[in-house]
Amino acid sequence: MAYPRVLAAASVAALVLAGCAGLGPPPQPPPGAAAPLPAQRPPTPPAREYVIRTPFNEADFAPYAGPGNANIAGEAYLTLPDGRIVTAAGSEVVLVPDTPYTRELLEPARSGQYAGVANFDPRYARYRRATRADEHGFFRFTNVPPGAYILQASVPLPAPGTHGPGTGRVFLHEPVTVEPESAANVVLTR
Repeated sequence: MAYPRVLAAASVAALVLAGCAGLGPPPQPPPGAAAPLPAQRPPTPPAREYVIRTPFNEADFAPYAGPGNANIAGEAYLTLPDGRIVTAAGSEVVLVPDTPYTRELLEPARSGQYAGVANFDPRYARYRRATRADEHGFFRFTNVPPGAYILQASVPLPAPGTHGPGTGRVFLHEPVTVEPESAANVVLTR
């Protein structure tokens, strides 16, 4: 009677060992054969950064420092090819002095080919004014110094064939000049 128990135990051990054979290292190619290459994803190209060639000139920006006595108001929107109007509702609207530095700084955003600016001058931030467009795309800047400015905003594009949000945005910009103690009305669109 002991014989069938030994045979049963040996059979179970053989089955266990056979099942574990698949858990070992993967089969290796025969000597002299080329090893298969591991699956690789194509490399991601590095993000390009724009390099500004125009130097930041503090004298160009000096007239725009501090508060002023002028106002700028307007609306930002885009008319789609199918006739629908999409506003810049909730988007940031930026007002910057119109200088050679600023005009070149617009290039990366205008082209959409750059991840940022490599040599951005931090002094620029002191002269940048920003607000948010309301739910209808209207915006307002108060107490700005008189002078020449560039208004910037972006309008979100709906997903193709829907009214819902998509992933793209259209960058808008418009020059505006405001006189002392006056108000300018601007429409940012394409």
